[in-house]
Amino acid sequence: MWAGKKKHIAIFEQNLSNYQNSSLTDDNNTLSNDAIHKATAVIDQKTYHFDLDSKKSILDYALAQNVPIPFSCKNGICGKCKMLCVSGHTFTSNSKAISAEEQKNGYLLSCQTFTDIQDIKIKSIS
Repeated sequence: MWAGKKKHIAIFEQNLSNYQNSSLTDDNNTLSNDAIHKATAVIDQKTYHFDLDSKKSILDYALAQNVPIPFSCKNGICGKCKMLCVSGHTFTSNSKAISAEEQKNGYLLSCQTFTDIQDIKIKSIS
């Protein structure tokens, strides 16, 4: 089956400390601009709350506020940050790792997904 074909495996490692006190946050590790939305993320049966708006992805805001959403590529390709939107409205800019059917059923890639008009609740699917 694999004869004559090459297999490519990519391993990504991210350091969350790069996101702490980034331009998204102030000295208290909260959003430095006027965030108007609240997010709730359930990851490995633990609940996290963080602020966000439509300027950056859900993943960017979560990491800046020490919410451990799993991720790898941050480009919408690997699917590691796939989550389910339980409530609220989101929009996805690039979704190569999820199908249109999955999006219709509420799945999202947190690295490519934004919220615009309301609070959201998301949960991990692993």
